[in-house]
Amino acid sequence: MKIRYTRAGALLAVISGLLAVPAIAEESREGIVQALPAGTAAQSASAAHASQFLGPNTIPDLVDSVSPAVVNIVSTSPMTRDQATRIREQRNADNARRIRRYFGMDGDPGNQVRTTGAGVIIRSDGFILTSLHVVRGADSVKVTLKDGRSFDASVIGRDTFSDLATIKINATGLQTVKFGNADKLRLGQWVMAIGNPYAYENSVSAGLISGLGREAKAFTQAFGARTGALRFIQTDVPLNPGSSGGPLFNLQGEVVGINSFIRDEAQNIGFAIPSNVARDVGEKLIKQGTVQHPYLGIEMRDPAEMPSGAGLTPGVEVTKVKVPSPASSGGIEVGDIIMSIDTNQIREPSDVSNMVATRSVGEKLQITVKRNGSEKNLLIKIENLPEELE
Repeated sequence: MKIRYTRAGALLAVISGLLAVPAIAEESREGIVQALPAGTAAQSASAAHASQFLGPNTIPDLVDSVSPAVVNIVSTSPMTRDQATRIREQRNADNARRIRRYFGMDGDPGNQVRTTGAGVIIRSDGFILTSLHVVRGADSVKVTLKDGRSFDASVIGRDTFSDLATIKINATGLQTVKFGNADKLRLGQWVMAIGNPYAYENSVSAGLISGLGREAKAFTQAFGARTGALRFIQTDVPLNPGSSGGPLFNLQGEVVGINSFIRDEAQNIGFAIPSNVARDVGEKLIKQGTVQHPYLGIEMRDPAEMPSGAGLTPGVEVTKVKVPSPASSGGIEVGDIIMSIDTNQIREPSDVSNMVATRSVGEKLQITVKRNGSEKNLLIKIENLPEELE
């Protein structure tokens, strides 16, 4: 995946996976159970289990129920001279057609970039959760409700780590979404998305959960997935640019994810931020405008990737130490093997990421490393994740 940002975070050219897109110029459930072959486990399923089967009205009923809490978003930001120059330089490149399709312009300085996406209403007084890349760098943000009403919105909180943002419109009495527990998702479970792909408002698509706990290290430099600390829901629900920030619903009408990006070169491989993360970030952004994320500042290598025999002993190898960072200040060096954190044995990079993620900024970790055959105990003070990572 290739995604380009200015250092300030404004979108340069979306030539892969971000799901924001610049806007150019009855067979009953019971009947299904009864139709199953005699003797199958499903035939004797309870009514609760029967609700997991899709009937002809399952998705339409779900859409009717939840769509008033989903909004369409259009943000406008100025195109800088640097952006225009980059587009002009790539006009004859292999991806020029895609760039022109996304931006719909010749790249003249002064043009504006209009980006579309979706969002979910999380408070009845007008607070909306969406993807940060939908509104990042925007001069103006317009929100349209399902009933056709349109509002100007202001960005009140942003989190580069999760690529989530909260925006606010001047409205009350709005229908809100209900968040489900993404930890209870199962492979093959049916889910539904509502979004604004290519500015086709309130588009509905459905599919299955294809994977859980997926990493996406190549997403963006400032994205938490780069460190492996944020794991995504993978789905085969058809998603397109413009679906960013839209909800992924289970068949109970609960939001289980916020659609974020796609593998552009693939067929129906999309990724969503788990609802547990999205709900927590959204609440903190409303209260604080920002979110603190514990940060260590290292990159690690999985034992399976280490030289033959090296991965047979517990621990993970540090392959990079960011400067400045808590790790560099605390004495961690490239080549160190992290053996344990606070006496908890480390076997893979996710062990480190998970332990850091559960701590608060300012806490100290006792990290035991093996260096040149000797063990060393280091005391590292956790800091907040920088706004932009080098």
